[in-house]
Amino acid sequence: MNGAPWTRLQTEPIWAAAERAHARRLGRVYHDWDRVLRLYDRAGRVLHLPYDRPLDLAILTHSVQTGPGGDRRARSVEWLRAQADPGEPVEAAARLILAGPYRDLSDPRLPLLELSDLAFPVSGRAALRDIAAEIRLLTRLEAREIVTGLQDELNRIRRALGAALPRIQGIAMREFAREVIHGCETLTKDGIETFL
Repeated sequence: MNGAPWTRLQTEPIWAAAERAHARRLGRVYHDWDRVLRLYDRAGRVLHLPYDRPLDLAILTHSVQTGPGGDRRARSVEWLRAQADPGEPVEAAARLILAGPYRDLSDPRLPLLELSDLAFPVSGRAALRDIAAEIRLLTRLEAREIVTGLQDELNRIRRALGAALPRIQGIAMREFAREVIHGCETLTKDGIETFL
């Protein structure tokens, strides 16, 4: 991917700081800089989202903190608060980050972007492989435990999006949510262990 066409942060100090933070490789197999760029690409090209500064900040920083040490979302929000210039819509971005992919889907933009790899068969399989590799680096879980955890996660995502579907505004976002649900079903049916 050659750039991040939807964002307007590329020339700002927070962009460079986030890129450096993502470059720290400890446990970064899936939550890496390439994924941030994919989310920006899909914000514009797939979901056709109008520009929104809080969402831009949330995409950039939602996974800036990973690894052991507590809730990565809360730590990423603290990082954003420390790095952002005064006057930035940090608290609006923080709400998006802390909502997570299925905690609060009243604003489904960031959750759908975070889950977007699951909507496509090839990227869904690659995402689960990378997530499993990241889990292996950060934990002592056995392969069977990782597979079970990923299956549970896909089921949670499917249920949460299914329940939120009638409330999701916009045809493109609602259809994309259906594609993510279908992707979760397909990945589970295919058997996660077959492609890890």
